[in-house]
Amino acid sequence: MAESTKGFSGAEIEAAVKAGLLHAFMDGEREVETKDIVERARQIQPTSVVKREQIESLRSWAKEHMAIDAGGSGLAPITEATAAERALEM
Repeated sequence: MAESTKGFSGAEIEAAVKAGLLHAFMDGEREVETKDIVERARQIQPTSVVKREQIESLRSWAKEHMAIDAGGSGLAPITEATAAERALEM
């Protein structure tokens, strides 16, 4: 299932699980199987693919504006110049 949901958000995985559950229920009220979820996941285009350019643009903007990297690389010190620059952007 992990391969079928590569690049998916939690919400997209949840949607695939719910669709798989519904499919199993509609198919004679049987228990859901992994294949039900995988089949439904294949019908979903993850936001990370659909909005790839926008996500890359946002990441680039964040790096340029010294946003904190969630990976833990930290934040460069704010100087008077960068503080003034940020204030103008708001």
